[in-house]
Amino acid sequence: MAVLASVVLAAPAVVLADGRVALVVGNSTYAHIGRLPNPDNDARDISAALQRLGFEVTTELDTDRVELTEALRAFTRQSAGGDVSLVFYAGHGIDLETPLEIGLLFRRVRAQVLATTNGAQRPHEYHSLVGEHYLTRTLSTGASVTVSAAAAADPPRVAPPETDVTQLHIVALRDLAEVGNAEAQNELGHRYETGRGVPQDFGAAVTLYRQAAERGVARGQGNLGAMYANGTGVERDDDAALVWFRRAADQGDARGQNGLGVMSGTGYKPGLDVRP
Repeated sequence: MAVLASVVLAAPAVVLADGRVALVVGNSTYAHIGRLPNPDNDARDISAALQRLGFEVTTELDTDRVELTEALRAFTRQSAGGDVSLVFYAGHGIDLETPLEIGLLFRRVRAQVLATTNGAQRPHEYHSLVGEHYLTRTLSTGASVTVSAAAAADPPRVAPPETDVTQLHIVALRDLAEVGNAEAQNELGHRYETGRGVPQDFGAAVTLYRQAAERGVARGQGNLGAMYANGTGVERDDDAALVWFRRAADQGDARGQNGLGVMSGTGYKPGLDVRP
């Protein structure tokens, strides 16, 4: 059974007082699956971080259903006049330093879980926030500090396994590409180019290849060079093709080496397919 990490934020329609309140729950002990190693530690870390940021924090560890229900009721009453209320339930993946907008934060967590579980789990979040929220507070010293309740970075105790993006379900691949994973962007571009699992869309393929190429992924550079050389999804541009082929070839990419050889060695002919 996987550990569940959940963050719920609420911004009351009517603000009655200037205050931040938080309920942090860490449940490590379960009747049928034994003790989980991280939730207690994570709950304590989150509580300490929120307290440093000026939150009034209620921390509940290893609560049963009755105790948790009562804690939620009490927190509902406590947060009625608050300015920001936050609920954190168990979980791992903390990145107490990065000023990250909470919506992007949720998407990165979802992408990380999808990648780690090869698409088997897809987290969902439910909130009623309007606008952008960073949980950033400027202290009396003038320093600005930020807390994020979860993040896409590797968990501090157990690193996630390496992910083969070529095997990911299209939903997981899209989420991972959306949050900036360059390998996922290249793979998604390839699926759009070939029509594998998605409608064929050369324009989308070019966009994704470019994102991966600009992040230094050799395969993405070779793929982008081929799109320029063949005029697929983009206006044909031999100069641009040569630039991307050369960058890919310098990193040992076969498509880049092949394209560079065809164009600079034997001369490029219109309509010539430079794929290896």
